[in-house]
Amino acid sequence: MTERHGIMMKTDEDHKTIDNMMRFGGSFVHALGDCFMRADATNFAKLKDAFPEYWEKYEHFGETKNGR
Repeated sequence: MTERHGIMMKTDEDHKTIDNMMRFGGSFVHALGDCFMRADATNFAKLKDAFPEYWEKYEHFGETKNGR
Protein backbone atom coordinates (compact mmCIF):
# COMPACT_ATOMS: atom_id res chain seq x y z
CA MET A 1 0.00 0.00 0.00
CA THR A 2 1.15 3.51 -0.70
CA GLU A 3 0.35 6.67 1.20
CA ARG A 4 -1.35 9.67 -0.40
CA HIS A 5 -2.58 12.62 1.64
CA GLY A 6 -2.16 10.60 4.85
CA ILE A 7 -4.37 7.77 3.54
CA MET A 8 -3.00 4.33 2.73
CA MET A 9 -3.84 3.44 -0.87
CA LYS A 10 -3.71 0.03 -2.51
CA THR A 11 -0.89 -0.33 -5.04
CA ASP A 12 -1.27 -1.43 -8.64
CA GLU A 13 0.20 -4.78 -7.57
CA ASP A 14 -2.44 -5.10 -4.84
CA HIS A 15 -5.19 -4.44 -7.40
CA LYS A 16 -3.67 -7.03 -9.77
CA THR A 17 -3.69 -9.65 -7.01
CA ILE A 18 -7.28 -8.81 -6.08
CA ASP A 19 -8.29 -8.99 -9.75
CA ASN A 20 -6.64 -12.40 -10.04
CA MET A 21 -8.55 -13.60 -6.98
CA MET A 22 -11.86 -12.39 -8.37
CA ARG A 23 -11.23 -13.73 -11.90
CA PHE A 24 -9.60 -17.08 -11.21
CA GLY A 25 -10.61 -18.04 -7.68
CA GLY A 26 -13.55 -20.15 -6.63
CA SER A 27 -16.57 -18.62 -4.96
CA PHE A 28 -14.84 -18.16 -1.58
CA VAL A 29 -11.70 -16.61 -3.05
CA HIS A 30 -13.80 -14.39 -5.31
CA ALA A 31 -15.73 -13.14 -2.27
CA LEU A 32 -12.46 -12.69 -0.38
CA GLY A 33 -11.16 -10.58 -3.28
CA ASP A 34 -14.25 -8.40 -2.96
CA CYS A 35 -13.49 -7.99 0.75
CA PHE A 36 -9.90 -6.99 -0.06
CA MET A 37 -11.18 -4.43 -2.56
CA ARG A 38 -13.59 -2.85 -0.07
CA ALA A 39 -11.26 -2.96 2.94
CA ASP A 40 -9.70 0.12 4.47
CA ALA A 41 -5.98 0.00 5.29
CA THR A 42 -6.45 -1.59 8.71
CA ASN A 43 -8.80 -4.30 7.51
CA PHE A 44 -6.72 -4.89 4.37
CA ALA A 45 -3.73 -5.71 6.59
CA LYS A 46 -5.89 -7.98 8.77
CA LEU A 47 -7.14 -9.86 5.73
CA LYS A 48 -3.60 -10.36 4.41
CA ASP A 49 -2.55 -11.69 7.84
CA ALA A 50 -5.56 -14.00 8.05
CA PHE A 51 -5.32 -15.42 4.50
CA PRO A 52 -1.65 -15.27 3.45
CA GLU A 53 -1.81 -18.49 1.42
CA TYR A 54 -4.52 -17.08 -0.86
CA TRP A 55 -2.73 -13.75 -1.24
CA GLU A 56 0.54 -15.49 -2.16
CA LYS A 57 -1.18 -17.86 -4.60
CA TYR A 58 -2.91 -15.09 -6.54
CA GLU A 59 -0.19 -12.46 -6.23
CA HIS A 60 1.68 -13.88 -9.22
CA PHE A 61 -1.09 -16.10 -10.59
CA GLY A 62 -0.44 -17.18 -14.15
CA GLU A 63 3.07 -15.73 -14.34
CA THR A 64 5.93 -17.88 -15.48
CA LYS A 65 9.42 -17.78 -14.04
CA ASN A 66 10.57 -15.35 -16.75
CA GLY A 67 7.83 -12.86 -15.85
CA ARG A 68 5.44 -13.54 -18.74
